[in-house]
Amino acid sequence: MTGLKKTQNRVIQWLELPGKILDQDGVIRVRAGDETQDFIALLDALQTGQFNDPYIVDDGESRLLFFDQNSIQSEMDIAEPHILTLEYTQLMMAFLLFLPNPQQIALVGLGGGSLTRFCYHYLPGARITTLELSQDVIDLGQWFALPDDPARCRLIHTDAAAYFAQTDEQFDVVMVDGCDRYGTAEVFCTTEFYNHLHARMRANSVVVINLVGDENRIRRLLEAVIPVFGPRAVSLDTKAGNHILFILGTAVELDWNEIRRRGKKLETETELPFVRYAKRFYKNLM
Repeated sequence: MTGLKKTQNRVIQWLELPGKILDQDGVIRVRAGDETQDFIALLDALQTGQFNDPYIVDDGESRLLFFDQNSIQSEMDIAEPHILTLEYTQLMMAFLLFLPNPQQIALVGLGGGSLTRFCYHYLPGARITTLELSQDVIDLGQWFALPDDPARCRLIHTDAAAYFAQTDEQFDVVMVDGCDRYGTAEVFCTTEFYNHLHARMRANSVVVINLVGDENRIRRLLEAVIPVFGPRAVSLDTKAGNHILFILGTAVELDWNEIRRRGKKLETETELPFVRYAKRFYKNLM
């Protein structure tokens, strides 16, 4: 079965396959192209994990983005697309305990747009810039209810390293969630990247990085980022094995009474466990 969807003035054809071929409910959706014309080869590539393009699994209630069969890259609740369903994305938003009203947010890595949608919905005063290197991921993003509001929410097809090296914008929050098949992408393990990023951060700012995958790669990332940004860093783990690194700017205040108050307010507004996040930060930063 095929379907059409328009993106950036281009019409893209999508191929739908029964989810049961991967032991999934619903349908599998891939972009149709030369590589999908041989259906036997396509099925074999999907089932053996050799399919090299991102794809969607849609059961009518949840829409999942996969880069491969090993893990879910992103998940969207179709009825409430602005909520965060994956634990690591929920934890990444814990920066709001320190900066409840950011004006400029940069998100590195679109994925299925979970963080973009959440920030757009809950932070009406923020301007959100999402940077994504892969056109394939951007095309699949058309299935993930991305905000259509260029004045507040930009999606830029670019290399994040080149973007921060060239832009003169200043940010309150940067969230780095760029991964390849092996974990956090190699480009985010270099001192050069963090030197450019540091120059773009305000003093009262927070950098949030999703650390996942190969231990050697995570070690190299930490060795690159900490000397640039300094010691005000804390890593909180998730049950799924992600390590979320928060780096606080020099002007971020640690008023724990205020942070606890914010946590209660944020938890009421978002139904995310911000009170527990505040306790974890207190334990690790004091």
